[in-house]
Amino acid sequence: MSDLDALGRTALIPFWARVHDALLPSPILGDHAAAALAPEVERRFGAEPVGDATRVGCCLRNRAMDEWIADLAANGNSGVRTVVDIGVGLDTRLRRRPQLAEHYVEVDGEAIMNLRDDLLPGTGAVRVRADGMSVDEWIDAVDHQVSSVTVLVLEGVLAYQDPSRVSRFFADAARCLPGAFVVFDNLSPLAAWPANRPAALAQGRPRYVWSPWFTRRIPAGSQRLRILQERGFGDFPRDLTREFSNRNRIVYSLPPMRRAYRLTLARLPD
Repeated sequence: MSDLDALGRTALIPFWARVHDALLPSPILGDHAAAALAPEVERRFGAEPVGDATRVGCCLRNRAMDEWIADLAANGNSGVRTVVDIGVGLDTRLRRRPQLAEHYVEVDGEAIMNLRDDLLPGTGAVRVRADGMSVDEWIDAVDHQVSSVTVLVLEGVLAYQDPSRVSRFFADAARCLPGAFVVFDNLSPLAAWPANRPAALAQGRPRYVWSPWFTRRIPAGSQRLRILQERGFGDFPRDLTREFSNRNRIVYSLPPMRRAYRLTLARLPD
């Protein structure tokens, strides 16, 4: 029944995380648009089991990225007019934040975009069927007015990419969109190693391939990304992380692990 490949199916876990979160009395994200889609997604693909740690982590990621993007779009000095959501999957960000940007571009493969057309029509986004890591395939959909600044969103995308592809992506993005903001998540090798053990991959998730030690060393062409903000799970208020186990709390509080998984707001060189 499913025409999604292994990478495409990675969109289902964060989707179900948002669904389960929305049904809680005190949700982290409260994505009722995702909950409304759940019966149809279950009919097509079945329901994906999601543990508490995964649910909390996915929804914290969504919440942090929503807030960063909204803050940039609302800041008159940022010049942000366009958001490009690369590897958008089944995210419902425009249903959660309908006034997020003047120009919103969603990029993903054919199968995911066909699903979005069926399940999420009429959001106002420009939808591009393309390989999001290939900038030349979607750059024509971006607002190129002189005063316009773009936010590139890569949520749950980069970890699955070969490091050479990530380097090429940032180099091409810096060439085509100098000064653009970039919002992404990433694991250090300390987090990628246990996540890539055979037991963790048994349900078919692709391996995490890109796992930089230091985000401040990520190249973007001849220069490096400029890191503006970073957050680990330990940086969120306690009321948002209350459902993490005591073990997870301890792990994320250890200095080597505080940034083992991190959410990053950066800017491409001008």
